[in-house]
Amino acid sequence: MGPAQREKVRRYDRQRKLRKKYNKSEEELRAILKQQGDVCRLCGTDSPNSKYGWHTDHCSETGRVRGILCRRCNTAIGHFNHDPKLLRVAAIYLEAFDLNVEDGEF
Repeated sequence: MGPAQREKVRRYDRQRKLRKKYNKSEEELRAILKQQGDVCRLCGTDSPNSKYGWHTDHCSETGRVRGILCRRCNTAIGHFNHDPKLLRVAAIYLEAFDLNVEDGEF
């Protein structure tokens, strides 16, 4: 198999995996990124920060795509087990620390 055929197989395999995992085509995922302004849905960076490109964030229960994220934001959400409560607690923790530093407590 030549290089052109390998590339064709690679693209077909990627399309098949995207359709199976997210029920979306590569074009549909690109449209989501474009709708977000070609930036990470969370932090707004215009770089995926990954040699593999952008990450598709999705609900593991429903499979629905929530948005396209950079590697850092996708990893951060994963470290918090996709739990909004934990993320809110982390935000409160960080904000409280910043307030205490401003008050000279730390």
